[in-house]
Amino acid sequence: MIRLLLLLVLMAAVALGATWVADRPGTVEMEWLGWRLETSTFFLLIAFTLLSVTLAVVWGIIAWLLDAPRKIARIRKNGRTKKGRELFTQAFLAAEGGDVPVAKKLTHQTQRYLDDVRLMTLLTARTAEASGDIAAAERAYVGLLNDKKASLLARRGLSESAARRKDYAGAAEHAAAALEMSKSAAWAFNTLLEHRLAAGDWKGALDALQDGEERKFIGGKAARRRRAVILAAAASHAERRGDREQALDLAQKSSALAPGFSPAAALAARQFAGANDLPSAESVLQTAWGVSPHPALGLLYADLRPSDSVADQAQRLLGLADLNPGHRESRFLRVEQRMALGQWDAARNELEMLLQEGATSRLCSLMAAVAVGCGDDSAARDWLVLAATAPREPDWSDVEPDGLPFAFTDDDWARLVHVYGDSGQMIHPRYERYRPEALPTPSASLLPTLARISQYAEAPVETGAYQGGAGGGDYVPRLAHVLEAEIADDMQDASQDEEADFGEDDDKKRSVLSWFRRG
Repeated sequence: MIRLLLLLVLMAAVALGATWVADRPGTVEMEWLGWRLETSTFFLLIAFTLLSVTLAVVWGIIAWLLDAPRKIARIRKNGRTKKGRELFTQAFLAAEGGDVPVAKKLTHQTQRYLDDVRLMTLLTARTAEASGDIAAAERAYVGLLNDKKASLLARRGLSESAARRKDYAGAAEHAAAALEMSKSAAWAFNTLLEHRLAAGDWKGALDALQDGEERKFIGGKAARRRRAVILAAAASHAERRGDREQALDLAQKSSALAPGFSPAAALAARQFAGANDLPSAESVLQTAWGVSPHPALGLLYADLRPSDSVADQAQRLLGLADLNPGHRESRFLRVEQRMALGQWDAARNELEMLLQEGATSRLCSLMAAVAVGCGDDSAARDWLVLAATAPREPDWSDVEPDGLPFAFTDDDWARLVHVYGDSGQMIHPRYERYRPEALPTPSASLLPTLARISQYAEAPVETGAYQGGAGGGDYVPRLAHVLEAEIADDMQDASQDEEADFGEDDDKKRSVLSWFRRG
């Protein structure tokens, strides 16, 4: 549009100039080297214009001819660059897709066309990674370290390569170097934190988390929860090495950051109890229960005063349940204490409301206990059979009445940092390691066996007496002992003619026994 306007303006100016000259006629005389020229002014201007245009065209042709070799070279170079970039794209996609032979072939072809050293080095590294040649990839990345624009990429590649070699310290070192180079490299923060967690370096993990907060990579509740888990992991480590003072300090800090984080509350309560400070131990458990009840907290709370009578302990635990009355674990705790006090009808009413939300092995085994307490042995047997096939409750998986709750490994703590830290949800690492394909699945084929042997289930149970502690009964384990005893009897009494039938039935019972013990 602008060019059109300029052309119109120029044409108007020429027209005005020609009109002005035509309105003022005159002659021009010129004598040179014996030649004499006489013409009008208008004709002389036209001749001068034509001569100027002719000279300009001739000069343009000469200039184009002189510049032609350079232009041809530039066209060829652009063509090579275009082809090189196209080959680079194809090779890079092949490497990322894992098509190693094609990636190697295209990489070799790209080298003949692409002159960009950084891109070629990156392609070489990615192709080497795709082929599993970590050493070649690292050599390529090292070649980029001295390039300021590519050094951050090089650090990331070296960190990932070190991690593939399981050199987590080296991976963390490269990530730390990347953080010094860039204030906004979020991958470096995540990598550094991840590898320090994997190494069980809790102090280093806290430092990395603090740095991440300062750089705004993480903040708010997620940062507090992550810090709480790391502090609890450090407290657990201190407890294992016998440093009770440090374990208590770290556990208290963790519990203060995330009052509902049960492992921290359990750690703090154990340390307080070890120092005979029972009020403080009870206080930290009550606070945690009020935020997020957990079966392990009920077990610890019951064990704080082992000398209490059954009635006194039941009243204490009912008070604990009242701190968060609507929670599922509080309802379970109330059921168990009603059973301990012999209040079978109240326990059954609570369980029936829970059953409306779905039957589980835990609920069914408690219903069996209540049925025994009410003198209904037939119903107890039926509930025990249902308990054998009902779904398990994962919340029960990390509680061992005969051992320490939350006996997590360093790997378990590292997973909790991310899962609980980011979502606020507890995971149960022991349940995570549960592999359904490794366990027998109760099915209809097992029900006849269960029904046949369940007639013995009430034998160890003294009617009207509930022997379970806070957190659950022991009726399913007793049924397991019955199974074990029956297997032993069958092995002793079975005749040679019945060995084949016994073996098949016994395998089923062994499967059920294994399932009970794992459940």
